[in-house]
Amino acid sequence: MKVTFVAEPLWHRVPGGTGVVTLELLERLRAASEVEVDAVRARQISRSGAAEDGTKLAARVDAAGIRQTLLPRPALYEAWSRSGRPDVAGKGAHLLHSPMLLAPTSSRVPVVVTLHDLAWAERPGDFPARARRLYQRMFDRVARDASVVLCSSRTTLAAAVAAGLPEAKARLVPLAARRLDPTGPDRPDIAERFGLDTPFLLSVGTAEPRKNLGRLVAAYAKTGLAREGVVLALVGPVGWQMSIAELLDDLDPEVRAAVRPLGAVTDGELAALYEQCLAFIYPSLAEGFGLPVLEALGAGAAVVTSSGTATAEVAGEAGVLVDPASVDDIATGIRRVVDDAALRDHLRDAAATQLAAHSWDAHMDATLAAYREVAKR
Repeated sequence: MKVTFVAEPLWHRVPGGTGVVTLELLERLRAASEVEVDAVRARQISRSGAAEDGTKLAARVDAAGIRQTLLPRPALYEAWSRSGRPDVAGKGAHLLHSPMLLAPTSSRVPVVVTLHDLAWAERPGDFPARARRLYQRMFDRVARDASVVLCSSRTTLAAAVAAGLPEAKARLVPLAARRLDPTGPDRPDIAERFGLDTPFLLSVGTAEPRKNLGRLVAAYAKTGLAREGVVLALVGPVGWQMSIAELLDDLDPEVRAAVRPLGAVTDGELAALYEQCLAFIYPSLAEGFGLPVLEALGAGAAVVTSSGTATAEVAGEAGVLVDPASVDDIATGIRRVVDDAALRDHLRDAAATQLAAHSWDAHMDATLAAYREVAKR
């Protein structure tokens, strides 16, 4: 079964969880005996006209044989959203799979699309008007023309159906966490590398409005943990529409000194941070899945995360759920976990159930089942 696979998320400026999943899926598809992978990416052109080097994720994939389209990414995505073309299915392909919303839905072969969230519709203020229009046009095309839509969570599936995706096209295919090796060659001494020589809370995510870093920092300040020597480490790349530096400017000097923005880190560093944190805090306002929550559970971290989003579904009984719109509730959840060692142990024990329900074996089984289904059409 030959599958054209859209690998473009690996080259996004901020690949995020979509990029991480794209890399894992591409590597596993290449290893699957029943699949011949025909990977494709957009023509990469920088503003200066020179070819881009790509991202750290892209550097980890074997790029040999990955075709490039004639159009660069902005033009390609715009064209797909308006016409479902150009078709990038390779010669002899039985189907095409895009691991993101943007896809050539007018392809001559059946199209499988992975849908992670509807953030542009749920939080329109977080997106420029042009991006909102592009995503909405693309969603409408996917709902009408895609053969099957793989939804990352029940939350996303329900939202997609409510927004117009025919339920008969929707398939629940939960994501899985990547393997982060805490004993790898780039595993750091946390105290030496980041100055984290005291207990620390950890939050991971791109700096963007829906990650709710403003309320997280305010809740941390409210707990009084800075005075007790418990610091807050913030991990993630620069995003959009927010500045961590501006968030910290308004804090009491003692709290400001205890908030440690670490920026982007390596996989080995991230594994060590997850493993050694006192608790992982992820009060996102909107998530279609919330991959960092699953990564934290896999590393044995006690998790505090949001109710009312897909992260509650991912964490299950292994997380303390808080109202992400309430600074007081986030602060209370943090203190509960910090002050109760027995609760932390209970959360870690409960993580096994959640991890078993979100394995890569299960994800691949469901993905390949969808491929077989549409390839017969």
